[in-house]
Amino acid sequence: MTRFRQALLDELQSRVVADPVPAKARHRLTRPRLAFGGALVAAAAAIATVLATSGGGGPAYAVTKEKDGTLAVAVNRPGDPGDANRELAVAVDDKVKILRPSAPEDCPVEDRGTRMKALPDTVWVRLGEASASVTRVRVRPESLPDGVVVVLVALTPLDGGKPAVQLDFYKAPGPKCVVAPTR
Repeated sequence: MTRFRQALLDELQSRVVADPVPAKARHRLTRPRLAFGGALVAAAAAIATVLATSGGGGPAYAVTKEKDGTLAVAVNRPGDPGDANRELAVAVDDKVKILRPSAPEDCPVEDRGTRMKALPDTVWVRLGEASASVTRVRVRPESLPDGVVVVLVALTPLDGGKPAVQLDFYKAPGPKCVVAPTR
């Protein structure tokens, strides 16, 4: 080390020993950092809560036409079926609908449609996932005779699990609303 560097080092060391940084100044520097860090954690928690409760950014219902001509409808989460019903209307001429259940007082009897008791053997509908709640349904549109409408009722799970689908067949034009099933 040169004499100049040594002299500079000695002078700096003497100034630090003579005038050290007070302890309070150190705390003032860390409190804003802690507050900022806490704010970031709170913001991240709020965003995670919103995403978890809203179901994320994906669609509530996914409608896909498969290579074999079947139409697959998946319920990702209960929500507004408007977009999915518009896709279904184009794909299968209003032969498949998704409805959300209503309270009896919000669904007049004349809007509930006529449920079919027996179906022709030609109807091909397959429920997906062999689990307690069905979330995917496949329909072969050409198997549906004129005058038959498949109604998928998207049910909200009571236990916070996956949504479920209730499947019913109606005489065309189908119901405008359905009453929530009693559990």
